Amino acid sequence: MLSVNEQNEYLDKHIPYRLNSLRAWDLYKLRRKAIEYDKEEDQRKCNWQSEYLDPAFEISIVFARALIQFLGLTCRGNQLEYFVSKMNEDVQVWDVIPGKPPYPISNLKNHEKQHLCNLIKMANKATAHMTTKYSTDEEFESLEPGRELIFNMVLEYVDNINTTNLWWLNESRD
Repeated sequence: MLSVNEQNEYLDKHIPYRLNSLRAWDLYKLRRKAIEYDKEEDQRKCNWQSEYLDPAFEISIVFARALIQFLGLTCRGNQLEYFVSKMNEDVQVWDVIPGKPPYPISNLKNHEKQHLCNLIKMANKATAHMTTKYSTDEEFESLEPGRELIFNMVLEYVDNINTTNLWWLNESRD
């Protein structure tokens, strides 16, 4: 069980950090103005570089899975279900907010459940493990709406998150 100080640290630092990382790739992509690298403004060209975008893309998928599991959900096969970690050191929503149950699956529409499952599959196949299985087009198409869904689920469901430094909420996207 987390102490009150540890609970507050998750609400003030750890969860906002993961939410920012979850949406960093989307923010870079949104700020990119040109369709082609050669037509981009010089100060924006760094947003096209793989040293920023590729790691942001991959960490967004890993943190998507971490936040889904933090909410007490996972995907088995192609079915979204409740998840309680077997690892004592893993932190889930009820550890940060005692008495809070897992995110209610019944709040999600079928296509939203599929987005969450697709993100977990991609995290497992593409970033968290080295595998010979590649992600499908359908899984890739779930990335953007899935990340947005998770971001909103966490903000709506987890009480008292410090949103002061959440880029997606507080910075201009032009």
